[in-house]
Amino acid sequence: MIATLWEDRRYVAVTVAGAVVTGAAIWVSPWLSVLLALSVAIGTVGLLHPVVMVPVVFAGMLWSNAGLFDVPIVGVPITLAKLSMVGALFTWLVHVSLYRRALFRWNELTIPLLAAVGVMTVSLTWALEITRVHGVYEIVGLATLIVMLHWQTTVLTPKSLPMVLRACALILIPIMAWTLFTTPTMESYRFYEFERAAGVYDNANYWCGILLLVTPLLIGFFARDEHWSAPWLLAAIAVLLPLNVFVSLSRSGFIAMIGVSPFLLYLLRNRKLWLVAGLAVFAFLFPYFVDIATIARRYQSLLDPTLIEIDGSLVDRAIAARAAIELFLDHPFLGVGVGMFRRAATAATSGAMVVKTPHNTYLWIASEQGLLGLTVHAWLFYRIGRRAWRNVRMAHTPAWKSAAIGFLASMVAAAIMAMTAGFMTFPFFYLLLGFGLVMGDAVAPGSQTEHPPPGSEPTPRASRPGI
Repeated sequence: MIATLWEDRRYVAVTVAGAVVTGAAIWVSPWLSVLLALSVAIGTVGLLHPVVMVPVVFAGMLWSNAGLFDVPIVGVPITLAKLSMVGALFTWLVHVSLYRRALFRWNELTIPLLAAVGVMTVSLTWALEITRVHGVYEIVGLATLIVMLHWQTTVLTPKSLPMVLRACALILIPIMAWTLFTTPTMESYRFYEFERAAGVYDNANYWCGILLLVTPLLIGFFARDEHWSAPWLLAAIAVLLPLNVFVSLSRSGFIAMIGVSPFLLYLLRNRKLWLVAGLAVFAFLFPYFVDIATIARRYQSLLDPTLIEIDGSLVDRAIAARAAIELFLDHPFLGVGVGMFRRAATAATSGAMVVKTPHNTYLWIASEQGLLGLTVHAWLFYRIGRRAWRNVRMAHTPAWKSAAIGFLASMVAAAIMAMTAGFMTFPFFYLLLGFGLVMGDAVAPGSQTEHPPPGSEPTPRASRPGI
């Protein structure tokens, strides 16, 4: 009797606690209660099948800049990306404790990434001797992304990777289509203004960064995937990708798209009819969504020096780039310190620089972390490039080879976009690294019969009678 009453009291306590949390959620935001219920449902499924949380995190990162609360907590705004990642890690911790699985497993990028955090910390320590401005947020951000990468490569398997890629495509494609009908941002420059589509982000260049990181891998995978949905998903991405890049008016996105086009055309050769149909749809939609005159004027500034002075963004970036080079030459060993670029560059240019970063990952590392940072990051980039190339060389089926070429194209796009943006704390970059590392497990020697993608299993040869 006492045990029954105690058990009933537990149920009552859970019910009351649930009611209090739900009421508080409704009071804070009407949507928060819906999000809470959805989170509980997803968390329950994720507890049994942790891999489900990978596309959930992908969706959270995709909507990250939409925010959730107006008031930041401890100076950090709460976003869906942070909430989804915290939820995924908490679910994983519970799963690990229940099923006695390994928390994380090391991979070939673990040591270079930890070394990068170490160099950032040393650089920050040195900067604190000069000024109070520091880059704690950048260090914590990179450390968080490292944890996310290792969580992802632990819960994902070559067998589950195809399902996750299809889910990511189903999440991304509607937003790519919706972006064509909306222009969330308006960017005004000195002599002209225009609307730039930026998806659910507030920056058109980062929106293109997401697309050109994710879609090459998806195109490579769907190009040889035998699932019934593959041709449709492939056609949608192949049409929506260039339209989104053009409507964004992103010059860096345009250059990166041109850079990976040879890879994509090579992959799409396996879907010739779908490629022709996609080109026809693209040609039909292009004049409807894209202002050709604005596009021509925008991209002409890349080649015409007389237009550079008109475009304030190019002037500001040129000033920031020169400042980054000067800071590196003045502080060659450890740089000016992580998080120090804006203040140091503003002082170096007597206030002429107005942008927050040099808009160049390589110059950013050089100016803030010096030769030591460049050396460690070069080691990391080498490991990434080697992994991408090995995936292509070692792939034992056409489907995995096509997906590996797509991942290689994504890394090429990242290398190009890194010349115009900061990618070392860009969550999607690490998401793609996780996919590439899991793909490396699939194409490793001895995995031919263990992890073939669905629909691409090698056809077994019939043995002769009596053998």
